[in-house]
Amino acid sequence: LIEASSQIVWMTDATGMVVDDSPSWRSFTGQTFEEWKGKGWLNVVHEEDQQATIQIWQQAVSNVETFSVEYRLWHRQGEWRWVHARGVPQKNRDGSILRWVGMNTDIHEQKEAQRVILESSRQLQLGVEIANLGLARVDYTDDRITLTPEAAAIYGLGYGEISITREEMLDLYHPEDREPAAKQIQACIEACGDGRCDLEHRLILPSGEIRWISTRKQIYFDRSVEPAVPVYATQVAQDITVSKREELNLSFLSDLQAQLIPLSSVDDLMDVATRETADYLGLFRCLIVEFDETAEFADILFEHHDKPLQSIVGKHRVRDFHTEKEIQKLLDGQQFSLSDTQHPEQENQIAEIFQSIGVGAYCNSIYITPRGIKFAVSALKSEAYQWRPDELNLLQEITNRLCVRIERARAEAELADREAHLRRVINNQLGLVGVIDREGILLEVDEDSLKIAGLTRQDVIGKHFAECAWWTYDAAVSQKMRESMAKGFAAEVVRYDVPLFAAGLGGPERRLMIDFMIAPVFNQQGEVEYLIPSGVDISERVAVENLHKETAARLESMFNSAVDGMITIDAAGKMDSINPAARELFGYNLEELRGQNVRMLMPEPWHSAHDSYLKAYLATGDAKIIGSKREVRGLRKDGSTFAMELAVSEAALRGEIMFVGTVRDISERKQREQNLAFIDQLQQLLSGPLKVEAIMQQTCASIADFLGLSRCLLIELDKKTEIAKVVYEYHESSLSSISGRHTIVNFLEKEERQAFLAGQPV
Repeated sequence: LIEASSQIVWMTDATGMVVDDSPSWRSFTGQTFEEWKGKGWLNVVHEEDQQATIQIWQQAVSNVETFSVEYRLWHRQGEWRWVHARGVPQKNRDGSILRWVGMNTDIHEQKEAQRVILESSRQLQLGVEIANLGLARVDYTDDRITLTPEAAAIYGLGYGEISITREEMLDLYHPEDREPAAKQIQACIEACGDGRCDLEHRLILPSGEIRWISTRKQIYFDRSVEPAVPVYATQVAQDITVSKREELNLSFLSDLQAQLIPLSSVDDLMDVATRETADYLGLFRCLIVEFDETAEFADILFEHHDKPLQSIVGKHRVRDFHTEKEIQKLLDGQQFSLSDTQHPEQENQIAEIFQSIGVGAYCNSIYITPRGIKFAVSALKSEAYQWRPDELNLLQEITNRLCVRIERARAEAELADREAHLRRVINNQLGLVGVIDREGILLEVDEDSLKIAGLTRQDVIGKHFAECAWWTYDAAVSQKMRESMAKGFAAEVVRYDVPLFAAGLGGPERRLMIDFMIAPVFNQQGEVEYLIPSGVDISERVAVENLHKETAARLESMFNSAVDGMITIDAAGKMDSINPAARELFGYNLEELRGQNVRMLMPEPWHSAHDSYLKAYLATGDAKIIGSKREVRGLRKDGSTFAMELAVSEAALRGEIMFVGTVRDISERKQREQNLAFIDQLQQLLSGPLKVEAIMQQTCASIADFLGLSRCLLIELDKKTEIAKVVYEYHESSLSSISGRHTIVNFLEKEERQAFLAGQPV
């Protein structure tokens, strides 16, 4: 069985030296027995992992404790693969160490999946900015702040525009944030620099709710005096409470996980988890509860409370605390909560019991183990409390992680008491291990696989393996199993992913994805004597892969539906992704752009200088436009150019640098700015002490020059609006004058005359 196992099984003497052969080790690493015995196994451990592995192994041997470590191991196919190594001591009857027995599990795909999802998370941060913003103007002359209705709502000041003093605004801040925020703003004013000031602070609303606010303030100075003084500031505020809570919750989970990992005692795990959870969420009690199969009784295994309260550890009737509907949720593994245990609709008897132990609100997060054991982490508040969605999600995640650790700790405690090391290895797998004879009949199988499927030994032992309930839920799955067994009897090792029937985990529709393998066992004549089917639970890996696919799909949808043009390029400037808005903006289709250098979309001088800018940034890190916005010109396919706003950010994809450019056509905006500037210029020109003749001359000349006209006239109509007198004329030197009186009907149609006389342009 050891030789045919899909895992790497090994044994050492009492001192930790390799003395026995391991075919599975040699098969994985390619070492000979002579190369790997003694300490030779370290030669195929990655050099960066050797020191930590040796230290943990020596400590386990010295303290006679379970050995567990992850490291990279050389694979005979020419690559380093991550494995999880675990070893336990086997003792003589007198308590002395007989040998060490261990197993290495290939976890390389799991590690790779974790790396991929981390990278996807970083990409997701390049998404669109949240649009829920509030604006305000700070007037330093009267020390007041005017907030738009949106900003007032963010700060909990109602839903209309409001004006308050700067001091009143600062009073809204959390007491711990007031002084740091005031100092940061004052430092920005005293520095008299670009005037930009970014703040992140908390508010305490009248309800007691804490809200997180991100504020960007731009201060404008009067620099005509020395020193310059602030005149006013524009302020943009954004409610980041949800994302901040998620950030804090993730940080808490990470810290909690780090505290739980080194613990092996179930009591220690429950103590740390309940104490930290109660402190973080402000609970007056936090309980760990285990339920029997029908949820008739609840066994409170552990409780944490700060105040001197009477202990409620022990067994209790579930129906004394919960309704039938809530009990059904418990049996189904669903989280349930109550905001007010004294609500009028609550059953009187249940309300009285909760009142007697001081519980005003609760949340029960359920976890059902693969063996059907039901756990709950019960979070209790002394007063009525409205649980937030992020708190419910956090409590469920704490429950999942803690119960997995408790189950693992319990399993490890059981393993330490067993004598048969091979059975320990088998039963420690959440999957399948068995023995099949030459007729395809199943001779032996591990207990966990039976429990997972809700089967007994009588249901499967003595039956053809492909006809067992693990596979017969689908004829195609059963047929593929027959084909795999045929290959196994032909001396092939077959491996593939397959869903395992898992009714024992949650009903007849439940499936557990496993990494399945069939390996042949040969007799002395070299003939296949048995087949060893084995499988390892890869549900988590599959979930991670599916999450990665969903994340990629969301990113692609955001990219393609963006209003602004978006283009990604590699380090050489070649375009990879171009969204529909960018293609429409420049007039190209996707095939014309992909793989081409992005400088084809730039007129001079940007066209010639772009590659040198890119190389200089990659060499020195000195950014010209990366991380900021600037106005440039774009070049369309038809050769026309237009004003555009360009923002470029840097990202990493699969270890390669990439750049994301966002472009927006600002031609109309720029033209409006030019028109307004012309009007201001003309108004300033005419505001001086000029005579009528000079005013007419400069007005016509300026208009003709700005609009590129060959002739510009000032016309005066008679009282009957029939005769037009040219009061003043400006024309190019090559044109003759048309000054004098003219009949309007000679120049305008009837409809044009009506519009003209109504003051409309024609």
